Amino acid sequence: MKTILMALAIFASVILLGSAIALGPVNRAYAHTFQGSENVEFLTMVQQIKVETSLAGNNTSDKEVANHHMEHAAEALTNSTLKEIAEKNKRIATDLPSSIEQLKTAIDSGASADEVKQDVQAVSDLLDEAVQIRIEKSQVDNSTIQAAVVANLVNEALEHYGEAVGFEGNMTDMSAMQSENSSMQGNTTTTSTVVSVPNYQSSLAFAEKAQELYQQIKSKALSGTDNAVTGLDGAFPSFVNAIKGKASPMDIMEIAHTKIHPNLITAYNLQVAS
Repeated sequence: MKTILMALAIFASVILLGSAIALGPVNRAYAHTFQGSENVEFLTMVQQIKVETSLAGNNTSDKEVANHHMEHAAEALTNSTLKEIAEKNKRIATDLPSSIEQLKTAIDSGASADEVKQDVQAVSDLLDEAVQIRIEKSQVDNSTIQAAVVANLVNEALEHYGEAVGFEGNMTDMSAMQSENSSMQGNTTTTSTVVSVPNYQSSLAFAEKAQELYQQIKSKALSGTDNAVTGLDGAFPSFVNAIKGKASPMDIMEIAHTKIHPNLITAYNLQVAS
């Protein structure tokens, strides 16, 4: 507990800035917006759908779990997003929701593993096409935008973990750490009980995807931010392993809010919108 309190004190000033970081408004509002947030929102949505449809395809033996993931995938694709895509390419705007529905039908009907895998890949391919026609390549490759997507995926992992273990609060909100810290006084339990398997799967998958995308942009960190990069190198494996080990919400929030987000701000110059 002493270590946690010291970490919070050290990073307090940075976290205040982090609460206003431009992570882009996905389906859930995590923070304020920043320049380029529409692209961040779109790219985060793409990762949401890819992660959830992949999980659905990997859980065909349990249709209830698979359909839970399909529901999240469908929710991520909003009508406003489809309208934006249609302005660039009507075929993709039509085929994308149809492909998601086709995947759901395949799972519900007990299609073979190969058929489901093909349907998952079809969704992924259409999402890649949507990115190509919706966002300029220079923006897709922009390290600040990519880092903001990573930060959003960390928040996805946090939110799903909270739902997975029945946490009464918003794990993406720093203030939840204070209430959790108070509730843990005198409690020696260090692990959590999973009450929602689909949400636990999503939490772990988003954490792993965030780590994967961070590795892709690691070399693009700003000059002179070696300490931040070193911090991220250690924080992402800790984050993934904490979720795998069903750590307490407090432990997982500490990693995200005091070790990942502040270092992403430093290493990739995430800017608060005016």
